[in-house]
Amino acid sequence: TFIKQYPNALFISTSSGYYISRDAGTNWTELGVPISKAAPLRNPLVRVSPTNPSRLFVSANSILFRSEDGGDNWNALSLELPNHTITDISIDPSSPAKVLLTATANQS
Repeated sequence: TFIKQYPNALFISTSSGYYISRDAGTNWTELGVPISKAAPLRNPLVRVSPTNPSRLFVSANSILFRSEDGGDNWNALSLELPNHTITDISIDPSSPAKVLLTATANQS
């Protein structure tokens, strides 16, 4: 994800974690999202608030994590649907406090 307020910043997710670069991808820092790394993440997503570049959202399986300080600290919101995976995170640009999640059932 490109962070428009910081042209040299990039925010990415991988099956093993979440990373941010503040120098156009030359150096990467792993964000301390409090997730288990015992198994690969299913469909990891990242989003940045359109009005506050310090407000970051990531998903890990059926849990949404939010940071208000650029990734230093994280709060978790579990969907409490263990057999579902978050497949999209949308932030309303006219009201960034409104976040919409899409989830799908995991295939057995």
